[in-house]
Amino acid sequence: MVEMRIANLRRELDAETEPANQAAILYQVAALYEHELDRMPDAIDHYGQSHAAAPDFQPALIAQLRIAERANDGYNLSALQSEQVATATSAAVSGAALMDLAVRSEDWVSLLQEAIARSPAPVAPALILEWLAEARGDQEALRHALRAQAEHAADASLRAALWMDVALNELEAGHPDDAIEALERACDSEALVWQARSLQRQVAGEHGRWDVLIRATTSMARLLEAAADADEPSDPLNLSVPEGERVSMAAFLWQEAAGYSAKRLDDPDAAAGYIEAALRLFPDRRAIRLQALRIEQRRNKPAALERASGWFLSTAPADPAFVVHQVRRALSSEDRQRALDTLRDAATRYPDSAYAQAALDVGLIRCADASAQAERSERLRAQAQSGEGDSRARMAWHAAQLAAGSSTTSTQAQALYSKASGTAATSKERILREALGAALAATQPREILERCDELLQCDIEPAERATLAFTRYDVTQHALGATEDAQLLLRDAIEDADCRAWAAHVARAQAAWTGNTSLLAKAHESIARLNAGDAHVGHLCAAGHAYARSSDWGAAERVLREALGAAPDDRYIVMLLAEVLREGGRPEDVVSLARERSQGEPGAALGEGSLLLAGATAERNENLGAAQRAYEQALAEAPESPSAALALLDVARRQDDVGARVRAYALLSNADLGGGVPELFALLHGDALSSDGDADASAAYEQGLEHPSSAVAAAVALLSTPTRLTKIDQRSAAEEVLAVAGTAPPETFGGFGATYGALRGSLGAQGALAGDAWLGLAALAPTEASRAGALLQGLRASRIAQGTGAADDL
Repeated sequence: MVEMRIANLRRELDAETEPANQAAILYQVAALYEHELDRMPDAIDHYGQSHAAAPDFQPALIAQLRIAERANDGYNLSALQSEQVATATSAAVSGAALMDLAVRSEDWVSLLQEAIARSPAPVAPALILEWLAEARGDQEALRHALRAQAEHAADASLRAALWMDVALNELEAGHPDDAIEALERACDSEALVWQARSLQRQVAGEHGRWDVLIRATTSMARLLEAAADADEPSDPLNLSVPEGERVSMAAFLWQEAAGYSAKRLDDPDAAAGYIEAALRLFPDRRAIRLQALRIEQRRNKPAALERASGWFLSTAPADPAFVVHQVRRALSSEDRQRALDTLRDAATRYPDSAYAQAALDVGLIRCADASAQAERSERLRAQAQSGEGDSRARMAWHAAQLAAGSSTTSTQAQALYSKASGTAATSKERILREALGAALAATQPREILERCDELLQCDIEPAERATLAFTRYDVTQHALGATEDAQLLLRDAIEDADCRAWAAHVARAQAAWTGNTSLLAKAHESIARLNAGDAHVGHLCAAGHAYARSSDWGAAERVLREALGAAPDDRYIVMLLAEVLREGGRPEDVVSLARERSQGEPGAALGEGSLLLAGATAERNENLGAAQRAYEQALAEAPESPSAALALLDVARRQDDVGARVRAYALLSNADLGGGVPELFALLHGDALSSDGDADASAAYEQGLEHPSSAVAAAVALLSTPTRLTKIDQRSAAEEVLAVAGTAPPETFGGFGATYGALRGSLGAQGALAGDAWLGLAALAPTEASRAGALLQGLRASRIAQGTGAADDL
């Protein structure tokens, strides 16, 4: 029977030309295959042919979707659902298809949003979107779903609740402005307007939306006033404020709105309107009156300000807040005298008020005349008397600052500074510095020195310590004229490492000006410590020279040896050190220095002249042994020096040192003096040797035969010597000389013989004849060199022991 029906339907299909009728016939055939024969492939095929014949024929497509759902064929189902959405002609069908497709699609958010836009009942897809978004954690989709529900909710209370839900989600997402807008729409419902405004006020305050905050605050105040004036009690769920507190709460909200308008929006006119609303509720409340007073002051409207002030003047003139207001007005007033009177009145009325007292101090500062400053100083002094610890110190300090500004109270200022520094625990150095500055400004030398001494006892920086030391010296020297005390301070400063940088240069200039050599030496020594290289050595030399000028030989030696250590090859330092040692009466050290320097570089040797002077100094001090060592070292430095040999000869004679005398004669007999002088000393050499029976005496006499001036004497000496100590040729030469001398003019021989005889006779005695004999020989000397040598020996013999001027003669 089913097959027959299908066959009949096919015959009808062949005869039908209308697409809609063809689609209906094919739909019936597909239904027979699906329900009667359970042949699903044939059913799906005929449903598809029906949909193809008439695309607007929705039953065929719906049947395909139903079969695909039962077959659990996801791919075909999605394709069919998409096709259903595309071909749907009804908004309801299209929305339903989009919801079905969204449940199985990865792009569920956009599909449900499209369903919300198309569906005539968008709440359903919005609810599905909310559930899926919450389940899958998509906050953006959740906010869209909630907003869609709120926009299309029919009930006003539900709509307001949904908008509050939207606002909370916007806050969680960090969108305060969107939350504020949602709460504004929630206020359309009377049931939730209080809750919406409260939340809106909180959000606006947290995020700085001051205009919104003021709008919410004033709206809440009006709600409270309306509820208070209503005949019937309001639902406590709609308004949670108790009935007895609603008016007070409304006044408080009006005050807050006024405060935010004045402070945040800088709109004192709007603030005045809000505070008037609060005064309408509580006209005698002082806090509201005080706020109104401040707002009117900002509005700069004298009439309104006078009305606001008039209430306090007539009702509560002693109110502390009103007094503070008056003080503030006085501080900002241009009429300083009138303001000062007001401040004095406030300070007198409230003696324990720190604010009133401080305001009076500010007023006195602003006046800036002498009487005001004196009054403030006296107030601070009185406060210091009653204070303790740091508070007392600060009061005395401020009073001292004020007193220091006038020349008539500078002494009082110093006394106050002393009191402040004596009681201060933390700012003592600052107080003392200010006291020093005040003393400097007032030209008070004694106080300056006192403050400097006090500061130097504190723990201060080295640079400040140096400045204070200089100030002490400068004031002592120039302001007080105490030169001796200033010199002592300068000496102490030179020894102080912190002050050496300035003290050394000042001391150098001062000492050079006054001729104080000891101070000059210390100054140069300190400057040397501040320098390096050539400057260091130069100042050490200058210090040594200055010490020597002040006869401080030990200090001079110390600094010169330090200079020599820095410049070991500097001949000038060596000579200066030798001079210091010599003048200090230490010729042995001169000899030691000479020996030490002789082992160094050739150019760094001490030199013959210094050793000769050292020996002469030793002779002057009757230290003949030291003198002999100095002369011997001079001979070691200059072996051919006749001066050193002559000096050694004289010292040896005075000490009766035969060995030294023989060495001196030997050196002089070989000296390059000319004019018969070496031959003369050869005779003396022979005489010295012959006294001990030395065979070398004949050789010395033989040398005397070489010059006519000494030939006769040498010949006589040779012939007088025992024959066992002479040679035949020596005696023969002597006899020849005597034979020739017999023909010589008797006056020549007589003159020489007399002079030589006197000389030989003087060598054995301590008298002036030796000097005269040497001077006589100098007159007979044929050359300048021999004459100089004889003169030097004559001066030594005649003057060296006759006074301290002998060295200058030499």
